[in-house]
Order: sequence, then structure tokens, then C-alpha cells
Amino acid sequence: MSTEPSRQHAPHRSGTVLALDMGGTHLRHAVAMGDPDVPLRAEREPSEAHDPERQIRQLVQAVHHDVGPLHHVVIGLPGVVHEGRMFDAPNLPSLQDASALERLGAALPCPVTFMNDCNLAALGEGVDDLAFIAIGTGLGCGLIRGGRVMTGAHGQAGELGLLPLPDGSVLEDLLSGPGLQRRHLQYGGTGDALSDPGSAGERTRRDAQAALVYLLQVLTLSVDPAAIVFGGGVGLHVPQLIDAAWTEVHARLRHVPRPTLSRHGDNAALVGGLYLARTAAGGQHG
Repeated sequence: MSTEPSRQHAPHRSGTVLALDMGGTHLRHAVAMGDPDVPLRAEREPSEAHDPERQIRQLVQAVHHDVGPLHHVVIGLPGVVHEGRMFDAPNLPSLQDASALERLGAALPCPVTFMNDCNLAALGEGVDDLAFIAIGTGLGCGLIRGGRVMTGAHGQAGELGLLPLPDGSVLEDLLSGPGLQRRHLQYGGTGDALSDPGSAGERTRRDAQAALVYLLQVLTLSVDPAAIVFGGGVGLHVPQLIDAAWTEVHARLRHVPRPTLSRHGDNAALVGGLYLARTAAGGQHG
């Protein structure tokens, strides 16, 4: 299985770098100006799904002008990133154009690295062997083994949101923010699916727990990670469901690490992105 950069041998100082996390609903970014010990300060704005290239280009150019020059930028994307293209990203269809990433990279004022956002979040946890599960607008998983990101032969490793379900849908159709809301509406619920005390909310959360059991079983039996970390806009707010699912799986399988929530909260992908950007910039100027 192919791998990506590791957390080893990163430079202490590497000039000004930028990390972006382009999600289905928000674009987050953070700048690091050489000292890795300075606390991360993240900013966010709504995603422009109709023209994400323009939004990213304008943001990078503005940062380059205001605090640059930038030495490297890392952009986290919510899909499979392989051989200069992005796939399986229904929330950002225009970035799946065959030349979109090449065109965007050529328009930026510094070298750029594109990577799956879950892989960046996994890298940011600083653990040598783990699975990072992000539940938000979609569902994805970043994998680390031996301190290195595992992407697979075609960049698809960890795309567990595409696991098929018996009804013909895929796991992401249920285990995601929009998926849970759809299921809640199907059960006649109103408002937030995760906080509704009525029967619709209870049924939705029961389905979510069953989906989490399925996810944890597949992950454990296929990857057997030493640690499991949850993040994402939904994943960070359902610790009881995650723990209940783990209890069920733990009763069936011998070794299942008890999941934890990301210590970086919503900024997990930015932390990994800044680390990777510093590493790349240090290599360019080392």
C-alpha cells in the first residue's frame, strides 16, 4: 500500500506557510510564520461550492500579499486525491474536472500540495498508528501506519463512506450530517436529529449507532489500528453514540481500541496541513 509523507524529520523553522481545509460547508485556513510553537489561529468562511477555485485562489493570494511571501501551501480536499486529480467529492463537483487542480496550482504564488482532508487530520494527530474518522458533511477516514499516511494504490484507502449498505445506499448516506437529518425527516422528526428527544430522534440515533458498529467492525478487521480518533462537525458531538457502538463491537472482537475525540477539534486537518507545509518548505529551502 502506497504511503505519503510522515511526521519524521520536519524542520523547526521553514518560513511562512499556509494550510487550507476546503469542506462542503466551510473553508478554513491557518498561517504559520516559521515558529511551530506558536498556537494555531484558524479562520473560516462559508465555502463557495459554485466556484471553489476562485475562492481558494483569492484567499491564498491575499495571505501571500498580507503576511507573505508564502513558501508553501497545503490544501485539504474532501475526496480522493490521486495523480493530480480529485474524485468522489459530490460537494465540490467543479474541482473534479480533469485539469482543475493543475489549473489551480499554476495560479497560486507558491508551491502547493493537495491532499485528502482526513489524511491531513490523521497526520495532525501526531500518532504513529491510527485511524482518523471524520463525520461531517460527508464521512471519511485517514490512516496512519508507521508514522506515514496510507493512501493505497489509487488514493482510495480510508474512503469508508462508500461502503455499501443492504438498501443499496452507502454508509455516508446515513452516517453524515445531511444523512442523519434525512433519516430523521423520514421518521417524521423536526429540528436537530441528534438532540430530538422524541421517537424520531431515538430511531435516528439507533440507526447511527448501528452504522458506527458496522464502521468500527470493518475498520478493525481490515486495518486493525492501534488508535481510533473521531473528528468532524458531527463526529466531535456524538461521544455517547461512539462509545455505545464501541462497547458493542468490543464484545464481539478481541482488540478494538477505545475511540477518542480529536484533540484539535475542528482544526485537525489544518494542524496536519501546517505540519506538511513546513516539511515541504523546509525541503525546498534546506
